Amino acid sequence: MPTWLVCGTRVRVDRRTGVVTVGRLTFVIDAGTIIDPESARAQIEGGALWGLSMALYEGTAFKKRAGAGHNLDSYTPLRIGDVPDMDISFVDSTEVPVGLGEPATTVVGPAIANAISSRWELAFAIFQSRRKQCVSASGTRGEPRQRPRSALPSSHSTSAG
Repeated sequence: MPTWLVCGTRVRVDRRTGVVTVGRLTFVIDAGTIIDPESARAQIEGGALWGLSMALYEGTAFKKRAGAGHNLDSYTPLRIGDVPDMDISFVDSTEVPVGLGEPATTVVGPAIANAISSRWELAFAIFQSRRKQCVSASGTRGEPRQRPRSALPSSHSTSAG
């Protein structure tokens, strides 16, 4: 049996800068019988924070087909002040225990992207509705505004696994 888990996020996107802040990560995990609950929780926390760091802070820039910035002064991992609240739950199971080290790493980036996408879809739908109301009220067609760009530098990766 593989490890099964789901991750939900609560994110905030600064409308002015586009900076993404994660306020909470919520996990539900089925990893078979949990032998040591505290160690299992620590494994999920560590993997989740690594995934969050890769999604929002880390990345490799390339110049002339070679990696650039190979020094620790330019390495920007997640800092303690950026660690979100975490809610971690394990499903009661009688299955054999399975690994917990990496699964949480792979789901954080997609969960963040999904949360942002859902917010953009809602915001865009509201904008379109208001725009249609303005057009019908004024009899003229308004110009749509462009969506703000992300504040993340292009050298940062926002995908995780």
